[in-house]
Amino acid sequence: MKKRMLMLMAAMALLVSVAACKPPKEEGSPESKKVLVSVDGEKITEADLQAELQGKPDFFQKMASSPEGRKQLVSRMVERKLLMANAKKEGVESSSEIEAKVKSYRERLIMEEMRKKISGTPMVATDDQINAYYNEHKTQYTTPETVRLRKIVVNDKAVADKVYKEAKASPNKFEDLAKKYSEDPGTKDRGGEMGFVTQNSLPPEVGEKVFSLKPNEISPVLEVNTQAPPAPNPMAPPTPPSATTGKYQIFQLLEKKDAEVRNLDQVKDQIKRILEFQTTQNKWKDYLDGLKKQAKIEYVDKSLEGPIEPGPGGQMNSQLPPGSRMQMGHPVPNMPMPGNQQPPQQIPPPPANK
Repeated sequence: MKKRMLMLMAAMALLVSVAACKPPKEEGSPESKKVLVSVDGEKITEADLQAELQGKPDFFQKMASSPEGRKQLVSRMVERKLLMANAKKEGVESSSEIEAKVKSYRERLIMEEMRKKISGTPMVATDDQINAYYNEHKTQYTTPETVRLRKIVVNDKAVADKVYKEAKASPNKFEDLAKKYSEDPGTKDRGGEMGFVTQNSLPPEVGEKVFSLKPNEISPVLEVNTQAPPAPNPMAPPTPPSATTGKYQIFQLLEKKDAEVRNLDQVKDQIKRILEFQTTQNKWKDYLDGLKKQAKIEYVDKSLEGPIEPGPGGQMNSQLPPGSRMQMGHPVPNMPMPGNQQPPQQIPPPPANK
């Protein structure tokens, strides 16, 4: 509880300091000096209220322009005055933890302002640049072929052969057979329903076979290696357990969806943001590299010296401003990745037909 209060106080102290740095609208005018409320003798003026609104989103500004919204905002300011005064009495305001957090937040704000200053006027990507990027990375904007499957999983070969014969004779009863015989807890109650899956989300001995099936066709009994194969992308999630549990498996293909390439119009805005972000980051990296060349940097711990290898937390983070929210695994704001680097391993099934 105490830790949460300290964090809250740090954030509020920062907000107070930031708001104090922002000039109120029409500062010095009689209207701005109008006292709205007094809290233990400490005044909150119209200027304070306007300063509180500076930099807030449009929806917040609109809310605060209504009588009830204005009343709510002033109420929050009163609460903050009381909390800050009480924190000062209890020694929280000047605690070492608060000072450390405020210092950290302040450094981050300064770094962000420096980044804006160095980046200068944002680059606007041209249509030619967007087209070139799209053509070069078209595979990243391709949705792979998927199939919707049902499956029956058993661990006894004789049972598997029996179920296969029944399913082959009556494909429309596959759902009922799965509920009766399947030993896979993830799909049994859904009649073996797996939903739509990509080929690389299935074991190799399964993927190639089921993707060659026609709608409503039944696969032969497949002996499956229950050890999930390594994901082709180390950052991709592992193959779902329901795709690999049980030694003998029978599949029914319900429907297919062809691979689809998203057209340029669908991803144009996304590519534009990527290119503009890359330009900003390159400017920042060049600036940092220049500072490093001019400075005398001595690594006492030699293991920290040298180029950063590509990979998670590597080269990408080295191009981001120190202290930035975009560092240390935080996502880049408004910066979607260019398409699915790795298709989802298993797409949730559609609702069962009633």
